[in-house]
Amino acid sequence: MEKENIITKLESRKKGTIARIIVDRPAKVRKTLALEAGDIRKQSAYSMQIAAYSNRAPVKQAVGDGEREAPTLPSWVAGTESFKNGLTFWRNASGGYYLALPLFGDKGKAKTKWFRNGKEVDFSEIAPFLLASEIPVKRESKEETEDKGQAQFNAIKIENILDIA
Repeated sequence: MEKENIITKLESRKKGTIARIIVDRPAKVRKTLALEAGDIRKQSAYSMQIAAYSNRAPVKQAVGDGEREAPTLPSWVAGTESFKNGLTFWRNASGGYYLALPLFGDKGKAKTKWFRNGKEVDFSEIAPFLLASEIPVKRESKEETEDKGQAQFNAIKIENILDIA
């Protein structure tokens, strides 16, 4: 999705509201199995809050209490564009843009569907072709993350955003 379309869909929303973001991207497959794997895609639906990470309650409180430093940008971020409602884009050194928003919900994880050659498939069918980084791992709960003065968060490459609701 183009950055201007994302801005149009999100900039008028109030700070703190929730957006459902659908992401579709090629799966990371083992090079030696790429031909056999075919076209494997990962489609994820995230619930994200339109807010600045530093304004999330556990982060703000931990910084205020001196339990942690104020959040800083990752080293790969070359620049940012922010809007009054907390909507923020990160730009990397090669000009790629990312939508950076805190995740919302109890588990803070996406609902994921897998596709192989255009047809939805069960994860077990495509798992042997995937890199280890694509295999789901148990993540910290929202409470565990917040106890450390953090908030669950994601930066999504905007070219992979399929839809925003």
